[in-house]
Amino acid sequence: MKKKLIVVLMVLCAATLLFACGSKDKEENVKKLIKIGKYKGLELEKQASIKVTDEDVEAAIRSDLQLLNKGTSVNGPAALWDTVKIDYVGTLNGEAFEGGTAQDQELTLGSNSFIEGFEEGVVGHNVGDNFNLDLTFPESYHEATLAGQAVVFNVTLKSITRLPELTDELLPEIGTSAKTVKEYKKELKKSLQESNDESVKSSMQEVALAALAKNCKIKKYPESRVIRITKDLAYQESYGAIMNSLSIDDAIMQSQGMTVEEKVNELLTIELAVEYIAKKEKIKVSEKEYEEQTAKMATQYGESDVEGFIKSYETIYGEGYIKRMMLQEKVAAFIVDNSKEAK
Repeated sequence: MKKKLIVVLMVLCAATLLFACGSKDKEENVKKLIKIGKYKGLELEKQASIKVTDEDVEAAIRSDLQLLNKGTSVNGPAALWDTVKIDYVGTLNGEAFEGGTAQDQELTLGSNSFIEGFEEGVVGHNVGDNFNLDLTFPESYHEATLAGQAVVFNVTLKSITRLPELTDELLPEIGTSAKTVKEYKKELKKSLQESNDESVKSSMQEVALAALAKNCKIKKYPESRVIRITKDLAYQESYGAIMNSLSIDDAIMQSQGMTVEEKVNELLTIELAVEYIAKKEKIKVSEKEYEEQTAKMATQYGESDVEGFIKSYETIYGEGYIKRMMLQEKVAAFIVDNSKEAK
């Protein structure tokens, strides 16, 4: 792909952000487009799922309780997981430093939002207390002028809000069908574990597809696919670009560690390789699997109209997008299942 083509495509991407329109690929013989390398017996570093602990469950419950906005004000002493409102002034060698002063700052104790020792130093104090915290910024702190420096924070504790205890009566407000706290914790632990397992599964599949792409080489770049993939990529990166005041090119480099051309090349290689392997290994997405997956996706996005959800999704990403992604996942799982442990 030539640089000029990428510039033209990025202009098309900008138009896509305003006028969502999927492009339909022409029918092509995939064998003529890509040279497939090894995809069975790839050496991949296996990833183990992280086991959910009781502490993880308690953290998830705290998040649920915070959303209920039912905290009560207490005078103290402040304890872990209380949300406090504080004023503070940080000084370095007796002088206030930039970014070290705030008023009415809300902070959840135990969240590790501040440098080590700050939140722990607030624990045990009462509303109205004024106290100093002698702390040291970590050597790895992002602001070089403060890294490793000893500082003093003068803190005034203005309020303490404590979360309610989870009871059976509060469960309906959280949105669970569980009848008891014990039952809810069991369900929550199972859900968190499934989420961890799914995360590892997805990560392994990404690694497998990246390894596959390195073993394949594109013979011919089909224009319709290049345009569609570039549009999809630009759309996916547009939010990050806007939020960080970056160009699409810079946003892709920041999030993907690649140029636009390199990322489009990788995505196109994976797409073509997946189609080739799926045909050779007789891997398909059944209508039942498709219906179940689209219903699941619609539910996750809070949509009751599954058909409308699919239509809007494919208006943005192009006809057949969901099936392509499902097929890609199945092929990636096939590659992982037929891989070897990296030495």
